[in-house]
Amino acid sequence: MTTEITDSTLTLSTSRRPEQMDALMHALAVAEEAVSVLQVVMPTDVSLSENGESYDVSLYFPQQPPRVIEFATAWDSQVDRVRHQTREHAQYTEANVVIRGVRVRAWTITEDTDTPAGGESA
Repeated sequence: MTTEITDSTLTLSTSRRPEQMDALMHALAVAEEAVSVLQVVMPTDVSLSENGESYDVSLYFPQQPPRVIEFATAWDSQVDRVRHQTREHAQYTEANVVIRGVRVRAWTITEDTDTPAGGESA
């Protein structure tokens, strides 16, 4: 019986589009920076989506408008509330910022009864 020893060194694939790899790594670093300001609750979902030559970051806080407001306050942004397109008694609460050239959106969907009193923008 022979035992074959293989090299356990991980070899990373060389991207055919190194500029996209750089953009992705930059967006991941911005996502880390964006959530680093949060004090209480981390987002349930952090996602990146390709946007041409760059990536956008999305931070989702389920039914947590105060977390979106916390994010907006930390990044000196406004909070917008808009009606949901398909759910009659629901709305989006969101804050949009650009951090080091990357668009970052913190958001949630709430039912009208879940919204802070008056539904005002922060």
